[in-house]
Amino acid sequence: MSNPVLDPKKNPNGKIFQGQACKHKSDCTNDLECAHPGTTSAETICCPNGRYYNSKSFRHFCDDLPNGYLCRSNDGCTNSQCAHPRNSIGEHTICCYSNERVYKGSKFRWFCSGQIPGSPCGVDKECASKNCGVDGKCSATKKLSFGQKIERVFLIGLIVVIAVIVIILIFKFA
Repeated sequence: MSNPVLDPKKNPNGKIFQGQACKHKSDCTNDLECAHPGTTSAETICCPNGRYYNSKSFRHFCDDLPNGYLCRSNDGCTNSQCAHPRNSIGEHTICCYSNERVYKGSKFRWFCSGQIPGSPCGVDKECASKNCGVDGKCSATKKLSFGQKIERVFLIGLIVVIAVIVIILIFKFA
């Protein structure tokens, strides 16, 4: 058995800190619950917020998990947003950092929104910039609204007209 004073996963009393593997509630510090972290794996951890819920299969899962933790359902997340982290079904689900998720009917799955530039995407709502590029990756720049595009075209047109008038005046008075 390891020395609890030297083991960074345990406090001096030999108890296990939150988020670390455990076998029983008595293993955990501060009377935290020992339950599954949100996956169907056999491993159990000392729940980060000390609480758990019973699933339909009568297994204990950690409750009120912070953003970024693996989750099994919305019930397990503090923000109630459990989804695939990117536009990929193969990954485990996590409590979304963005506190928001998007349903993608073509894959029949929920995905976390607010993805960083370069993340795989399928729809604009998945990206923090609200701009999923043609390459299927979140763009760093925000997508312009229709009104913004019209405004930009109008400004470019106005600049062209002014430039033409200036050129005509220069040639007329030269």
